[in-house]
Amino acid sequence: MEHICQTLNEHGYKYQISVGHSKFKINIAVMNPYNEEEYLLGIMLDGESYRQSSNTKDREVAQISVLKGLGWDIYRIWTMDWWDNKEKELKKLIECLDHKKEAAYDVCAKEEVSTEESECIEDMQIIEKIKDISVQEPVIIKYSTEQDHVVKSNMNLTKQKQDVNSLYRKEPYIPADVTVEDISTDEYVQSKNKKRITEKIQQIVDIEAPVSYDTLVKKTLRSFNIARSSPKTLEATEKALKAACTKMNKQQGVKFYWRNDQDPSAYYSFREDKNANTRRSANDICQQELKNAVCMTLLENGRMKKDDLIKATIRTMGYARSSNVLVSAVERGLKYGRKTGEIIETGEKNVFEISR
Repeated sequence: MEHICQTLNEHGYKYQISVGHSKFKINIAVMNPYNEEEYLLGIMLDGESYRQSSNTKDREVAQISVLKGLGWDIYRIWTMDWWDNKEKELKKLIECLDHKKEAAYDVCAKEEVSTEESECIEDMQIIEKIKDISVQEPVIIKYSTEQDHVVKSNMNLTKQKQDVNSLYRKEPYIPADVTVEDISTDEYVQSKNKKRITEKIQQIVDIEAPVSYDTLVKKTLRSFNIARSSPKTLEATEKALKAACTKMNKQQGVKFYWRNDQDPSAYYSFREDKNANTRRSANDICQQELKNAVCMTLLENGRMKKDDLIKATIRTMGYARSSNVLVSAVERGLKYGRKTGEIIETGEKNVFEISR
């Protein structure tokens, strides 16, 4: 047990010894690094408690069944295998733990940090800002003739329309061109390289924001010529990301990172991806961009049926062909636009138009 505990310490895993109140105790309980109120894995040895079991059924069936029924994920290390090749057994254990840790990280990353109340507040702020931009304050003017009144009213409506038309902007998507450095995975996770990683993250965010967490991590790792992520590289990237000058919001479980000078509640651009080699996945486009593409499509075409609107928006975004992923993305943008009040459904079902 001493060697196992030493190995766990060397790999940064916290643990507890002899966990449980019944006769079926966990020899070593490894804690979840992302939620220390939970255990990542229970390690069972065929030591004293194993020998005290009265028969084979208790040792091999009852004990494991009871522990699994209590929610434990059990990993066995047998003495004969240990004597045969201790290093091999330790390596297998760490590989299992790393896999469990990566799965635990994915669960942690998908948790929503914003409450429904904060989302509602943000949506109201968006609506107010849109009203400030697109709606003119009424002005009382005395007109000399009825003709003057009609002319001035038409001018006011035209200005409102121009304000809305100029609100949404199409821009080219420009991927960050970051210099690639060659360092090993072992070097990457060392604390001395945190500043270098943060600088790469900042370069990517400054050019590509709003950028999804997955895209940001992949491009950061590639900037150091690291092709695949691991629990250790993800942890190092997370630490460096916290030191960068960014802000983050979550959208349906996906993190998006923004520059500090960007305001997600007043973002009216969307970026067209013309280069197929650098084109973003639809899942990596934030709901603000998707909403803006839908709004521009409605401005260009007038009121539209939902199916036609989705197809036209996909073309607006620069995609030649549709797909289920793109359709789902546009539907997210449409839903968000209705939530902010920028898109409304007409009297006819599933027919939408821009709110002016």
